Amino acid sequence: MSVMSCDLPLCNVMFAQVVVVPYNTLLHKNTRKACGINLAGSVVIIDEAHNLLDTMSHIHSSEVTGHQVWIFVLLF
Repeated sequence: MSVMSCDLPLCNVMFAQVVVVPYNTLLHKNTRKACGINLAGSVVIIDEAHNLLDTMSHIHSSEVTGHQVWIFVLLF
C-alpha cells in the first residue's frame, strides 16, 4: 500500500481544467455566454489583479461625446 501526502488543500483534486482568458471575456456576461463559458462550480484565479478595476470600468461604461449630447438635445 502506498500513501501520498500533500499539505495543499487542492491536492485532492483528481481532475482540473485550466482555461486562460482575458479579463473582459471572463467578466462580461454576454461575452462569457457567447464563448460558452459557464463559471458555475469553478474556482477563478485572477492574475495581475491590479488591472482589474480599470478593466471592469471599461467593460461596463460608455463614452458619450458632446456631439451626441447635442444631437439628443435637438431631437428631444
